[in-house]
Amino acid sequence: MSRAAYPKHLTGRKLVGRSFLAALIFLALFTVGCRSDRRLPERLQADFSRNTSDVLRLGLYGDVGDLSPIGHHGEYDRSICNLIHAAPLRIAADGSLEGDLFASWVSYPDETGRLIVDGIWKQDLKWHDGTQFDPKALGFTFEAMRDPANASPYAALASEVVDVAPMDRGRRIRIVFPGLSRRYLELLTAGLLPPHLLEGKTIPEAKIERRVNASDTFASVETGTSTQVLYTEYPVGLGEYRLADRKRGMFMELEAVHGAASETARPIFRRILVRCHSQFETLLNDFRQGRLDWMPVPSEIASKIEELQIPDARFCRYPNPSFLFWGFNMKKAPFDQMQVRTALATGIGRGAVRSKIPYDGTILTNMRISATATEAIVENAPETAQEAADLAHLLDGTGLKDSNGDGKRDMNGKPFAMKILVNEENLVRKLVAEEISSQLRRAGIDASVEAVSWSDLLGNRLVGDSWDSFLLSFQLPRSGNAVDLWHTPTASITDSLNYCGISDPDLDSILEQLDRWPEKASPSTYLGSISERLEAVRPGAFLFRPADVAAWHTYLSGPENEANIIDMRPSAWQKKGGNGGAAVSAGSPDTR
Repeated sequence: MSRAAYPKHLTGRKLVGRSFLAALIFLALFTVGCRSDRRLPERLQADFSRNTSDVLRLGLYGDVGDLSPIGHHGEYDRSICNLIHAAPLRIAADGSLEGDLFASWVSYPDETGRLIVDGIWKQDLKWHDGTQFDPKALGFTFEAMRDPANASPYAALASEVVDVAPMDRGRRIRIVFPGLSRRYLELLTAGLLPPHLLEGKTIPEAKIERRVNASDTFASVETGTSTQVLYTEYPVGLGEYRLADRKRGMFMELEAVHGAASETARPIFRRILVRCHSQFETLLNDFRQGRLDWMPVPSEIASKIEELQIPDARFCRYPNPSFLFWGFNMKKAPFDQMQVRTALATGIGRGAVRSKIPYDGTILTNMRISATATEAIVENAPETAQEAADLAHLLDGTGLKDSNGDGKRDMNGKPFAMKILVNEENLVRKLVAEEISSQLRRAGIDASVEAVSWSDLLGNRLVGDSWDSFLLSFQLPRSGNAVDLWHTPTASITDSLNYCGISDPDLDSILEQLDRWPEKASPSTYLGSISERLEAVRPGAFLFRPADVAAWHTYLSGPENEANIIDMRPSAWQKKGGNGGAAVSAGSPDTR
């Protein structure tokens, strides 16, 4: 993967402009009714209006994007992909690995230090189109990940796979990886691609045949015929639900596949319906009227929505896996000095920084890493005020002093200035950077913000040595295995995001123990030590961790046990009771 690509542990552009949208959304909620010219097909209108125990009705603010299992996934894409696709392994609720398409599996090192994974496939596997499963799908998926034309976030890891060898007439398979790293197992948790539909095609542009049923919403296509559709929009998978029907920007209809490989028990829900809303007021109205069981809530207006006191509604805040980080160039003076980094990281007033961020979340003073995000779920938690340390006083002890009385600090007798690099597409990040630079200027540092394009920031600026600091958001994997974020770059780390230049043997040792597979201890054994070591090294300032907010009706159980919204598995939820398929009752006037 090139540096200018979009690494899977780096978040950048999704939240652009939402601070301005929040006020518009809130105004619309209370000044106008719900307007929508796009109506659902009659059969789905009826389905969303009935609350039954075997149909789950989800609402989304926006749409589901890329449904390729090897693509870049947005806010809702991964959870839908987890329903449609299946992989050799999957991540369990506690963060451990368990078989999905594998009936059983073992992993072990060989005599040369390579990681071997032997898996036995489940029997009678079939794709959603009825085609018999061919074990070559795993090798085909790895090849697609490696292909630059597919721009897969798995490309770097997939390029290191040594061998994929079917055995025992395809009933078993052996995968050989070059080293004992748990990161390679991420490849085995990505859904498989169907070679019989995609061989010889570039995945983002690949089209497949789809037979049109009487219930489908394709315009001007005769029932019983076939039409060409994009695979990324109408995927065929091996998961416990198949995509029965879809109209972009409106809805998705998923049907349970009885006997699916990824099924561990009889499906709780016969169907999962997803209603996509371009306007939040229509989403909220459907939820209030009982036409939806669950919905996400924009965190910038979540508190206001809670004040509506919707009957039988529960709100929950999930810690987002990302964190906002002000990083320093430890390869450049004076940021190579621990005293300077400590003064900057601890002296910034985080309360003022927090005031520039419109989202729910938690102020950070250090990076507490947990093995699973469920440990940190916060519900209706008030914001904690953060008192600023005396930045000027802390800087006085670093050698950065005003030697000529001009109000600006010097370094080795020369004027000292520093820049904060941000990506120009992200408004909130620019506002935070301006607040930090304002505090620095008041403390005597000639600070400024430089906004550059995303490709220039990652592809050129941060790979050099001349920059001072950056403001970015990084995303932690659920296991907390951030070896590519903080480990000293080595040949085995093919896509290092250690822009700060951290090189600490003690931290490297802990990260290597955490990354090692087969594991000698659970991830939680190492995570506290990593947090402590990061605080000792001070590569930058951990500033903020956002929260994602969701609401659901109290008859629904399961969402409260999810680690986060991105990885939620709605197929495991359950409805308590239901009303036997009767039409929903209106809790407030329907303005649609």
